[in-house]
Amino acid sequence: MGLFMGLTGSRVGAADAILCGLADAFVRSDVLPLLPLELEACKDANAMEQCLDDHTVQPPPGMTNERRAWIDECFSLPTVEEIIAALLGHLDIDARACAEELRKMSPTSLKLTFKAIRNARAANDLVAALKQEFRLAQACGRGQDMMEGIRAAIVDKDRNPKWSPARLEDVPSKLVDAHFDDPASEALELALG
Repeated sequence: MGLFMGLTGSRVGAADAILCGLADAFVRSDVLPLLPLELEACKDANAMEQCLDDHTVQPPPGMTNERRAWIDECFSLPTVEEIIAALLGHLDIDARACAEELRKMSPTSLKLTFKAIRNARAANDLVAALKQEFRLAQACGRGQDMMEGIRAAIVDKDRNPKWSPARLEDVPSKLVDAHFDDPASEALELALG
């Protein structure tokens, strides 16, 4: 699910966030201002859990649960190229539409996102993931596809970016790997706490 959201940039609602493990419960917005005060008044963890349960309601239906089968099937593949090929060949119309949207995106950005998510999952380390994201954001900011995306979406508004390279299979591994290199001259320290 994370790879699907990362590569597509899909927005998720409450039901989808709960399904993906990004949230535990859905509480209506009109209750939120009072909830911290009620939780503070709880004597123990059981009382806090009961308080939260009392305010939890069923979220509006999400979109990903019904798409979960093809998302899990296609986005578990080992490369972006294979993911898109599987989506294009899928019987579900939403899967094929997803492939068409991915084909409009920057091939380099798709490969970078894919690698970043896989790296973060393998490392299972928040500090390492945050450092990677910072380095990746810096490298992407210097890249030509970012400027081209801004040009196509905001400046000229033609919605017709000319990505370089234009095809996934033309994105060199060296280019992708270079985005993840730590410059020896720049020590990056994160203070969490």
